[in-house]
Amino acid sequence: MPKPPATTAGYRKLIADIRKEMERGLKKVEELLERQKVLSYWAIGRRINVYLNTHEMPPGAVGTFYDDLSRELEIHDRTLPQCEQFFRYFPKFKPDKDLKWTHYRYLLNIPDVARRQAWIARIKKEGINTTQLRLMLIPAGAADDLPWFNYFLGTVLARIKNSRSAREPSSLPAGQRPGLWKPPSKSKGANSAYPRSRGHVRTSAGS
Repeated sequence: MPKPPATTAGYRKLIADIRKEMERGLKKVEELLERQKVLSYWAIGRRINVYLNTHEMPPGAVGTFYDDLSRELEIHDRTLPQCEQFFRYFPKFKPDKDLKWTHYRYLLNIPDVARRQAWIARIKKEGINTTQLRLMLIPAGAADDLPWFNYFLGTVLARIKNSRSAREPSSLPAGQRPGLWKPPSKSKGANSAYPRSRGHVRTSAGS
């Protein structure tokens, strides 16, 4: 009596081959989507830059302009200024398969052209992902200025220590039991760790 197809080696190999093909296809789609996102954000930034440099605005009106634009387009209010800055920082842009939009977003924190290019070369050479880049670009000592950072670091270290302990979590004091980390509450306003910036440098489109 012949074996059911699902139990044969040839059938299992077919399943494995199909799964690999599906994974390759999905990866290719993701790469194409990421590439198009980068190109679209650059093109959006170019249009915004041209508009800002061809329309006079009273002092302080640029922030309102971005607020109105993000509301009309239903786009995060930080994305549009970043698109415009992206165009200014990379006026002659060619997409790179090794860099995602998030890479470019972090590189916008580097105003010096030579340093940006050096970081791009390093990202490609070392295969630096976006999380690694974000941590590598944090200025020395900047973490000390963020109140939540030390709190987070202390919580992580305490959880590691507790996980290595022979005691059960229930035997720990209530304040030391491992759980989900929550940042300390902070008041809104001037004391916020991340103040919003609404700056824009008016430059020519090709600068």
